[in-house]
Amino acid sequence: MSGGAVLICSALRDDVVDTVDSVRTFLPDCRIVVIDDGIPDVRGNGLPGDVTVLPPLNYQRNTFGGLWMKYCYGLKFIMVNYPSDFILKLDADALVVAPGLGTEIERVFADPQVGLAGVYRIDPSGGRRDFSPIARAIAAETEGLRSWIRPIARGPLRSLLVEAQRHGYEAGEHALGAANVFRTKMLEDWARRGWLDLKGLRTSHVPEDALLSLTTRAAGFTIAELGGRGGPLAVTWKGLPASPPQLAASGALVVHSVRSWKEWTESEIRSFFRDRRQTAQAE
Repeated sequence: MSGGAVLICSALRDDVVDTVDSVRTFLPDCRIVVIDDGIPDVRGNGLPGDVTVLPPLNYQRNTFGGLWMKYCYGLKFIMVNYPSDFILKLDADALVVAPGLGTEIERVFADPQVGLAGVYRIDPSGGRRDFSPIARAIAAETEGLRSWIRPIARGPLRSLLVEAQRHGYEAGEHALGAANVFRTKMLEDWARRGWLDLKGLRTSHVPEDALLSLTTRAAGFTIAELGGRGGPLAVTWKGLPASPPQLAASGALVVHSVRSWKEWTESEIRSFFRDRRQTAQAE
């Protein structure tokens, strides 16, 4: 692959400078774009000058459809300004912790049908992920009278669902959104169809990672697995899947969420991985 870009959406409490440093250390050739989600003086907080900071959009919710709109905004910007083979989307409470992610990306995207990669069917413990909550959330906005509670979102969501089902979509299937990789050619297909501008979805209460996965399947692309025990993405919804030393020994390349792990605080977790980055740079 000729190159890539990294998109980070940062909320007020996130240490985005540390997350950016982790990307620059292990993916030095990638362009980095941060969606400013209301951070005061984000540049003054220490972000390098070559990091592009996009101004916040006027969508109040930082989850669900509101976050979907912000990510589409960032993806479109990268496609126009930093042409890349792939785009890595990270939550600001994720870290790149070791080299080798580019090799994993090349491996999964060698299959031209793969449009999105992430923690998909298998979680970092080796357990099977449960798609039923997402299936219920989508059904609530597309089926029966209850779906008219959010009429603005209903139309575009139903259209995506019908297209995805034509391609064998399994109800609720999705890659966990904390760390995803997108094939840019798939995003170009979305843009041609107008799917990066589905503003009606801003009112949806379907999580943004489910919307991104649904759109992937609607476009006829598949989702590749980067999770599983010993997989490159040690990513769970809340907290880390194991202790920082265990993750470092496991060969994980990206971890999430650094908010906590048992008695470890976010500051301690970030410090542990920062020390490892500095050691790696010194070698």
